[in-house]
Amino acid sequence: MKVPKGYITGLGRDIPHPRIAHLYQGTFGDLGLGMCRYAYNRKEDGYSIWRGNEGIYGICKLCMNRAQKGLDGVDNPYYTDEMRKADEELEEILSKPLTPEEQAEIDAILRG
Repeated sequence: MKVPKGYITGLGRDIPHPRIAHLYQGTFGDLGLGMCRYAYNRKEDGYSIWRGNEGIYGICKLCMNRAQKGLDGVDNPYYTDEMRKADEELEEILSKPLTPEEQAEIDAILRG
């Protein structure tokens, strides 16, 4: 099966090895969304794949059909709205500058 332009195949890095590869929007160096919910195999990062590889049964038909129709990729089904909100809250907390007291406490810890 020929991979449509603008997509790359990826075979999950799972044991046992998956039998089919999935399509991802983007290029080898800049992957985007998977083209079906089964393209995701990691909750935290979305997916861990061997790029440019196909499974012994080829490429996922769901992915191929969506790509040929020009549909957008799908969001990571494991990354829930609750997780997204928690990440946004954490990012907000971590992006705030430290107070002088907090910095002094860290400095004291680092000095031992």
